[in-house]
Amino acid sequence: GGETMRINNSTNNVLIGTTTDNGEKLRVEGNVFIHNSNATLKIQEGTAETYSFVAGGTSLDIKADSTTALSIFQNGYVGIGTTSPSEKLEVADGYILASGSGTSHGFELQRTGLDTFQIRHLDGNFTINNSTDSRKDFVIDGSGNLGIGTSNPTTNLQLGSFGTANQEF
Repeated sequence: GGETMRINNSTNNVLIGTTTDNGEKLRVEGNVFIHNSNATLKIQEGTAETYSFVAGGTSLDIKADSTTALSIFQNGYVGIGTTSPSEKLEVADGYILASGSGTSHGFELQRTGLDTFQIRHLDGNFTINNSTDSRKDFVIDGSGNLGIGTSNPTTNLQLGSFGTANQEF
């Protein structure tokens, strides 16, 4: 039924499903299926770390040498630095970094039909922002002043008006 695999004699490259040799040692046109208990695809450059993609049991693990860096589970849970996440995303022994030079980064909490809140660096302050109505509900400025219901606290603790005069402490 025609040619299905070619070994290029001049380059020793293996071609499957194609006759185009672009210099890769193995070139496959189409899907690749690996079936085995703990099926593994390993990648290594020279003598550097070996990176492995290991599919076994209920997860796909990405490893650097033998250390699991990331686990993706069938139930949708993802673990970074842990192979047993207890939430949709769990990071073990580290920080989650949201960085940039603008104000369009941080963390957002949404619930259908209710307000959306953002935890972010906004106007030079740590802010919990109600993005539904563009209100800064909670602000800590660079001096350590805390404002609740006010955008620019000027004292250690300042409560917004909430229908009455500002309360300062």
